[in-house]
Amino acid sequence: MQPFVVTSDLGAAAIEPDSGYADPVLTTQSLAKRARELGAPICEGMRVTALRVEAGRVRGLQTTAGDIAADRIVLAAGPWTVGLLRQAGIELNVWPVRAEIAFVRRPPNLADGHFVYLDHKSGSYFRPTREGLSLLGTGTARRPLDYSQMDSYDEGSTERIVTVIRERIRERAPALADAPLARGHAGLYDMSPDEKAILDRVPGVDGAYMAVGFSGTGFKTAPAVGACMTELIREGRARTVDITPFRWSRFEEKAPLHGSAEYVERYPMH
Repeated sequence: MQPFVVTSDLGAAAIEPDSGYADPVLTTQSLAKRARELGAPICEGMRVTALRVEAGRVRGLQTTAGDIAADRIVLAAGPWTVGLLRQAGIELNVWPVRAEIAFVRRPPNLADGHFVYLDHKSGSYFRPTREGLSLLGTGTARRPLDYSQMDSYDEGSTERIVTVIRERIRERAPALADAPLARGHAGLYDMSPDEKAILDRVPGVDGAYMAVGFSGTGFKTAPAVGACMTELIREGRARTVDITPFRWSRFEEKAPLHGSAEYVERYPMH
């Protein structure tokens, strides 16, 4: 089905014919547009600096544009959630990890695109994107950061990581490994101990909720997470999906979350 891909070293593979991908920029803009149509204000250029908590209950937020009163808040700020909770006296076992991706120009024989790949053997992933480009990444080029580095880490492409990415991709797709580099950038994952999200109330702070620790999978589940968090806040429990397995306390209970149909191979972070 994909003759440009090397498979001679593989003993087994899985195909998900109903899977796909969405453009992250266009999807975010679409969700924001609909939110505004439904009356939600979106405040850009404003930084939340602290939670306002009185007598164990949230009263709002402190921001760079002044205080905002609120009796319900959802913390969905990725690894920045950790610092906001720490100021409220709560330690969250989530840490920031820098992950870098590269975009290459597809060769003519792949002009129409290709499958989306997650390759645990080589530690790589790649998929087509707009403008005749393909996105390349590797799970072996993720670097944990100290919290003090989150506002100053290098968001650009680095030659060393691009080389690592090409080496991993070459094992599976030499045509993409040798393709011209178009651009690259880095972002932050918010990694939890079991690499699954935490969807729950904030313990000890009534009215505060959190959706954090997505470990690189938040984009694809965002609509369902939004629906479930809304139900949790308004009705006391989520109905769309049972999110009890994503509870905060699972780590203290030594009950990390693992799905019944996961690809269990893991590659290390360097």
